[in-house]
Amino acid sequence: MKLTGSRRGTALILAIFFLVILNFLAMALLELLPLEMRAAGRNRLETAAFLAADSGVLHALAFIEDRVSRGETPLPGDAASHVLSGETGNWNWEVTLQADPETPPRGTGTVRVYEIHSLASLDGIAYRAVRALARQETFARYAWFEDQRRDDLVITTTAWHFDGPFHSNSRIRLQIPNDFYSRDPSPTFEGEVTTVEAYDTPDGVAYMGTPPYDAQGNPLPERYLKIFRGGRESVRTGARRIELPSDSGALAQAAKGQSPITPSTPGVHLGQDASSEGLAGGLTVVGDVDSMVLAVEEEGNRSVTIKQGSSTTKVVEVTDQAITDPDGNPVPRGSTIVYKPDGTFTVHSGLTNGLIYGTGNIRGLQGVNKGKRTVAVDMASRKEISLGGPLTRADTPVGQAPQGGRDSLGLVAYNVRVPTSVARTLNPPTDVYAAILAGTKNSEGGLYIDSWQTRTPGRIRLYGGLMMAYKPAWANLSVFDGVPLNGVTMESVYDPNLASSPPPFFPTIGKFRVLRYQEEAPSVD
Repeated sequence: MKLTGSRRGTALILAIFFLVILNFLAMALLELLPLEMRAAGRNRLETAAFLAADSGVLHALAFIEDRVSRGETPLPGDAASHVLSGETGNWNWEVTLQADPETPPRGTGTVRVYEIHSLASLDGIAYRAVRALARQETFARYAWFEDQRRDDLVITTTAWHFDGPFHSNSRIRLQIPNDFYSRDPSPTFEGEVTTVEAYDTPDGVAYMGTPPYDAQGNPLPERYLKIFRGGRESVRTGARRIELPSDSGALAQAAKGQSPITPSTPGVHLGQDASSEGLAGGLTVVGDVDSMVLAVEEEGNRSVTIKQGSSTTKVVEVTDQAITDPDGNPVPRGSTIVYKPDGTFTVHSGLTNGLIYGTGNIRGLQGVNKGKRTVAVDMASRKEISLGGPLTRADTPVGQAPQGGRDSLGLVAYNVRVPTSVARTLNPPTDVYAAILAGTKNSEGGLYIDSWQTRTPGRIRLYGGLMMAYKPAWANLSVFDGVPLNGVTMESVYDPNLASSPPPFFPTIGKFRVLRYQEEAPSVD
């Protein structure tokens, strides 16, 4: 169709109009392009700066963990601070490590805490700063830890349940019943499983029964998930060895407080401030203990009653409500009163640090714990703690899992024993709310069940975690269904609160956890 003159003019005007619009759009794009490029450049620069600062934090954590694992003080020369520096690509980072005042050897604490300040710079210009707070982890982070395991001891997947981190410096063997994969129970291992040693198998674990992989060693996910909550990826062999402490000297020092004299007279001694009658430590019990009972008084205050032969000492910490002493005088909140074997008493300002340390064996430990507390004995002398009955918590109904860390309890001994008078039945079980560490480095210390071969089946329900140098035998189980034939079985319920809120002065490991991580404006002197 042939256009008339008026139509050709209209088409020309429209063409010019759109050309003008496109021109304006092109000019606007040219204006925006440099801005976008500059913004992209800034983002790239900021990201690189953050990664450089973060690499400084990671390097500092690796530096601290390496020195601790080798038994060295993280800050050379016992200094309060230390500076590290390095490069990430074209970036430079500088890290300042600052020790907390209570971090050993500066303070009396057993858990090391460090502030990490990392500054990233490029061509001498500071771009990004990161500040982190790292705290050393304790053995209480584990649901189960073992240093040594006999090869003939087998974990029956239908009889055991580990609902937290599991670590073995040895290797593990699992019994898989014939119908196990057709069942639908919770996985045997709920958390990460790490072992240092490994069997010559596709995953380093020995299986008695049908393994969770095919004939070529290829993992079968549906089988792995029956055993491990996280599947094949949650099982790691060849992990770094974690050493148990060789003694409990640090706990002995913390119990005696600032006193320059180590208690040696049989009886109960308070860790007092060197310059006053106030408290600056815990309790040191010299000699063997026949019974130790933890309790909560009518006023809500916590107490411990210690019997040594014909002598009985009771220590009441006024944590909740003021009381009166035997003479009718008020004992205010925040005080400690000691009722001595001779019928006298003493009142001290302040509360203990929660540590009870025994130089001898502690037998008959039982009761209700309130507040953070650790009961420990001289591990270098192979002293033991024997249970006298249930150990429960004031903040948790019996039979329920703890919801917080207020009343966490730790037991530290060469051996922890379950005598024949305890855990005599399967139902009800004997409840123990505690993180238990038994044994020292390269020893056979552990949790022992007295006369397990001949005793009727019993059960302990442990709410907390169990760490041992050596895993002995506790019971005989039916190979078909895991039913106990004799001895004592352990029902372990992991308390994750112990990882972030451990009992006082509980032994530490070489790993550190970042508690706080924040970016901040860079500043240079």
